[in-house]
Amino acid sequence: MGILDNVERGLERAVNGAFAKTFRSRLQPLEIFAALKSELDANTRILSRQTIVVPNEFTVHISREDFDRLKTDGARLADQFVADLHTYADQQGYQFTGPVVVAITPDPALSVGLLNVTSVAPGTQVDLVPALEVQGQTLRLREGVNVIGRSHDSDIVVADSAASKRNASITWDGTTAVLRDLGSTNGTKIDGQRITALELASPTTFTVGSTPLTYRMAPKATAR
Repeated sequence: MGILDNVERGLERAVNGAFAKTFRSRLQPLEIFAALKSELDANTRILSRQTIVVPNEFTVHISREDFDRLKTDGARLADQFVADLHTYADQQGYQFTGPVVVAITPDPALSVGLLNVTSVAPGTQVDLVPALEVQGQTLRLREGVNVIGRSHDSDIVVADSAASKRNASITWDGTTAVLRDLGSTNGTKIDGQRITALELASPTTFTVGSTPLTYRMAPKATAR
């Protein structure tokens, strides 16, 4: 099964549903997404072995006729592309340097069925910060001890009844991140094995309760 099979099936369902009447021209959503993906792949910037940053702002240029055909559902389609770009970037190990934006605009120089995608490339200076990806959020770690658990007093709150109130901690000293279990009931695990203390590399995924969390050095603009 190809890496884009799930994404393509999702887009095919969109075409067969809400967008079926919109796309009567030769231009199809999968063609647009393929062009977005190619633009992403062509503009990677390797900051380290574990950190590859990519553009986060995209403009899809299409003909006026194609634009008029899809403008009713254009916003929803752009949102679909944003979600699928996030999925593809996760699969490839790419990191965005800011919120992902896809704009679709008419271009009088293009004929029906043709398109061109441009993007804003990552800047020459990308500030990386230690962060945790948890339950759909990217949370920046502060210097010192960051407690992870289901207690609302924790620095990183995990909505998981299987997690202890104070399950684990990550200590960041400005250079190194160390994960420690805090005597939790169900443990802090990596690859299913309990750990007591471990220096983290970027990226590393571990489990608190039944919740996976990923530690990585992330672009500052993407970490809250």
